[in-house]
Amino acid sequence: MTFSTLKTQLKALPCGKKLNHSVYITEESLEKVDTILYKFVADLKTRADVDSEYNIVKFFTNEFKISFLSYPGFFEEPHPELKKSLTLNIATGKIKKFSYHKSLNPPILHRKEFFLHPDHPQIKLYSMLTLEEESHGLYENTKTIGFKLNWEKLLKEKGLSYKGHQLIKSEKIDLPITDKDPIVDRHKTAISRYNFSKPVQTILEYNLLEDTESFFDYGCGLGDDLRGLESMGYSCSGWDPVHRQEEKKISSDVVNVGFVLNVIENPEERIEVLHDAYNLTKKLLVVTTLLTNDNTSLNSNPFKDGYLTSRNTFQKYYEQAELQQFIEDTLNTSAFPAAPGVFYIFKDPVAGQSFLANRSRRKIDWESISLKLYPDRAERKRIEVDQLIEQNEELVKLFWDTMVELGRIPLPEEFKQMNELTEKVMSAKKLRTIFIDRYGADTIKEAYDMQKNDLLVYLALSNFKKRVPLKHLLEGESIPLAPNPLSRAA
Repeated sequence: MTFSTLKTQLKALPCGKKLNHSVYITEESLEKVDTILYKFVADLKTRADVDSEYNIVKFFTNEFKISFLSYPGFFEEPHPELKKSLTLNIATGKIKKFSYHKSLNPPILHRKEFFLHPDHPQIKLYSMLTLEEESHGLYENTKTIGFKLNWEKLLKEKGLSYKGHQLIKSEKIDLPITDKDPIVDRHKTAISRYNFSKPVQTILEYNLLEDTESFFDYGCGLGDDLRGLESMGYSCSGWDPVHRQEEKKISSDVVNVGFVLNVIENPEERIEVLHDAYNLTKKLLVVTTLLTNDNTSLNSNPFKDGYLTSRNTFQKYYEQAELQQFIEDTLNTSAFPAAPGVFYIFKDPVAGQSFLANRSRRKIDWESISLKLYPDRAERKRIEVDQLIEQNEELVKLFWDTMVELGRIPLPEEFKQMNELTEKVMSAKKLRTIFIDRYGADTIKEAYDMQKNDLLVYLALSNFKKRVPLKHLLEGESIPLAPNPLSRAA
């Protein structure tokens, strides 16, 4: 069956939930209304080895692909959760499987009556539920309600719940923040950049931002990407909930959501943000997050579906496939990988397919560009370091005093606040370098030589009497056995 024939068959279906770019229907209903489509689907299931737990078929009308969805609670639950999906790209034969068993906010179904054959005995029950939900204004904004937590949040705000397939009144809840939900410091995740971020680099490498097109940075942080693009002559603007909250969100050709979703601790809010950014997009939406790695949980505590860091910021680390599935489930369109953790979502499906077929990246010397666009990077970095030291003045001064007294970097047991110093400020070696830059090397060298001479005198005197093992030295007395603190190895 060709893609054109498939679309013709889908238009003629007397049932099925029909959206802008897709059609959903139960396999049981498909068999009753269209034997040609049913045989086509049955053949695909055999070839892809799809088992019987997948009970919903999703046809794409903008791409030649099909998804098999597993909703085990379809008939029992008013809004069943998606457990598994298997997507087959008919044009390429590529199969993608995904499980939602770890998801806190899986997709859910609404208006179940549309999925069924008109003669199905449950049609009346499901239709009455939909009418009740409509009368309470639950479908006024359908962009984000297709996910479990978003739907539950709306129900609580309206003071509603379910008894079977009946909508009932419950106590209205204002959703206060509980003691168990710490307030996350999102503003701390913004960082200064001295070159373009990874998503912006890929946009320029793939030549996806024309001179005449506009660029909008959704969650732009300190705005370094914007300053760089403006220096290159591009028309760009940005908004940030902390650093540029007074700016307006502007519809643009290219919209970038770079490292934004991964710092939002509420799964339902990520969906709202993604929809908001997509609605601003004219041509291309770029979504980027951090990916999981071996250091994901270091210095972090599990919190919701991510981690709470030592700086009281939140990080959600995605798998590459997980991020792609999340975007596609939320926006009901294809997300194309551009780099690890970077995905492109084209408003025009044809543009997406063209990107896949013809993509080629330009080689760009990013270091040279960074030096041109950010000539003051060294000075900005120095100011940031000075501010960080000033914010932790007492801790840094205590470390420097200890270092000068010992004539070298203290060991962790000699400076009990070493972990705090590393987390809040920087490493001991970097602070030693800054001390030398500020106050010169002589101070540490003199202290080192004094400690060394004291040790030599101690050892010489011990020759006049019974030798005293080093372990019998007074507790806390320091022996500078380490190499010269001014050497690179120190």
